[in-house]
Amino acid sequence: MELSFLQPLMALLFLAVPLVWFLPSRPRVVHGVIRTVVLALAILALMQPVLVRSAAEQHHAIVLDQSGSLPTSERDGGVAVAGDLLDRLGTEQSATVVQIGGREQVSFDADIHWMRSGSDDPGTANDESLLGDGASPIGDALELAAQSIPAGLSGSIMLITDGRSTDRHWGRSLGQIQDRGIPVHTVQLRPHEDPFLVNLQSTTARPGESVRVTMDVVGVGSGFEVVLADADKVLGRAGPFDCESRCPVGFEFEAGQSGFVDITAELRATDDVDLANNRLDGVVAIQDPLRVFYVGERQLGAVDQLGSLLGIGFDLTATTPDSLGGDFSYADYDVVMLDDAPARLLADESQRRLTAAVQDEGVGLLASGGGAAFADGGYHGTPVADVLPVEITGEEEKIDPSVGLAIIIDTSGSMAGTRIELAKQVARIAVRRLQPHDRIGIVEFYGAKHWAVPMQPASNKIEIDRAIGRMKAIGGTILYPAIQEAYYG
Repeated sequence: MELSFLQPLMALLFLAVPLVWFLPSRPRVVHGVIRTVVLALAILALMQPVLVRSAAEQHHAIVLDQSGSLPTSERDGGVAVAGDLLDRLGTEQSATVVQIGGREQVSFDADIHWMRSGSDDPGTANDESLLGDGASPIGDALELAAQSIPAGLSGSIMLITDGRSTDRHWGRSLGQIQDRGIPVHTVQLRPHEDPFLVNLQSTTARPGESVRVTMDVVGVGSGFEVVLADADKVLGRAGPFDCESRCPVGFEFEAGQSGFVDITAELRATDDVDLANNRLDGVVAIQDPLRVFYVGERQLGAVDQLGSLLGIGFDLTATTPDSLGGDFSYADYDVVMLDDAPARLLADESQRRLTAAVQDEGVGLLASGGGAAFADGGYHGTPVADVLPVEITGEEEKIDPSVGLAIIIDTSGSMAGTRIELAKQVARIAVRRLQPHDRIGIVEFYGAKHWAVPMQPASNKIEIDRAIGRMKAIGGTILYPAIQEAYYG
């Protein structure tokens, strides 16, 4: 172990430490000593000291599985692997071997913790401290391996096993190892010729939704088939398929009524020698259906049709708008549906509670259209209008601007015959198109300008029509004065 510095050049700053004693105002001795120590410590921190440990100060742990779940050939193979690893460590590093089961303790030049099995030693079958028949407590072995590595030393754990742990707390042991930053390595003794199922997981769903169930098949072989079933029926089949090591399998089925559903996954393989590990049991949680509160009465039969459309995934409750009091709690429902319900039937306090439930408590609001919905239902300015995704406008007075129309007709001699009649007919059509609040005026010119119909409201259509009928084609054609009269007059 030695001390080193990442920034050794920072030591040059120590040359500035004596300046503390030669400042213009010399400090007292006590103050000078304190300033010197503080400055020296600051410079030392800038140099970034580190403690370098020798590589020889490492301790490794080997978990060697010799339990009854492994055949003799695999036990011997594990012993050979562990011996080879210890030889590679040499004399500079220390090691501990945690042996799980076995008829006798393995012989290594290392500290050995033997977790003996009663089935391996008939003379100790009644010893309750021993492992059970074929037990492989990998969790306990990992905990012993971690304890064998002293705190403050680096090291690693080598796990030599078939992975068939018989205890349930190995996850806790791995968590403790991870917190200490100790790496864990594994050695696969042989491929899993005996296939089995692991890692059964399922998603949550509501009635009528799809449930996803996944698992893994571990093993080597062909013609595998997985069947998923509950207590009453088969939910799905997968296969036949081939697997080389680890193969994921997934199923989907429709969720039924809410509650907990017990499911069973079974692996079927033609050459399987151990059927005890071919079955996995699990539980699927089916959530309660969404609670829908229907408010409306104008649409006949809407409740029954809506319930048939939504299915079992929704729990539908219906009421009329005028039956809701100001103390009604909308928070008991997931969605509130206003179906063509007029605002006058919903009390103001009830609307405020509905708005608060939508804004503060996560209640959904669905408003459908109709003759008594939105603006037609009187929701302008109501509390419910603030939470709707549309803008509701009130009644607005429509203003139709008036029009002033001046018609200039040439009644000179050149307009005699059909021309003057056509001009008068066009003027009559224009007058009929005007609204009563519009204004109309007709100027004729025949050598001089003249208001045949002075500017007046268009409501007096009879007098205007008579004035148009009195026009005759006489005189000369002088247009400009007539245009001036129509524009300015």
